[in-house]
Amino acid sequence: GRPKKGAKVWKATPRQAAFLMAGEDEVLYGGAVGGGKSDALLIFNLLRRQSIPGSRGLILRRTYGELERTLILRALELLHGTGAKYQAQHHRFIFPNGSIMEFGYAETDADVHRYLSAEYEDISIDELTQFTEYQYLMLQSRLRTTIPGVKCVMRAATNPGDIGHAWVKARFIDPAPPNTSFTDPKTGLTRRYVPS
Repeated sequence: GRPKKGAKVWKATPRQAAFLMAGEDEVLYGGAVGGGKSDALLIFNLLRRQSIPGSRGLILRRTYGELERTLILRALELLHGTGAKYQAQHHRFIFPNGSIMEFGYAETDADVHRYLSAEYEDISIDELTQFTEYQYLMLQSRLRTTIPGVKCVMRAATNPGDIGHAWVKARFIDPAPPNTSFTDPKTGLTRRYVPS
């Protein structure tokens, strides 16, 4: 729908648009600082929450402090005027259509266990190379839906480097050229790497 009075209008760059329109099961938006990666993740979640009533999305950073200083503050700006209400005690936005955008963190491998009883239509990870492959795969196992016709997906954004650089490169970048969809022969899941 149209933004309400007072809402800020956000316009995607061509690369952000490529990320937002990608239909694969897993999509990585990666590259150097300044490509608008965090905004793209937030907008992806906003669009999913608004277009899928009653849906639930999870956005993660490595620590809660990083979430609070970056994604949550930016989400408050982007969601102003949309009707979404922020519940600070639960770190989530509740949308008028019953959808929930939840913020979480996973500093250690054990931290992902707090999400094992939950189900999400999509999970987004900001700064993916700060996460281990174990954390990613455990979180991915939480993708489930009871909403007919909805595809569950993983989305991530990252700068190069950090502890997860090797596994992220092997999963998203090495198998195919940028902006090319490919299918994992082991899982049948489709993936794409979109440079920022």
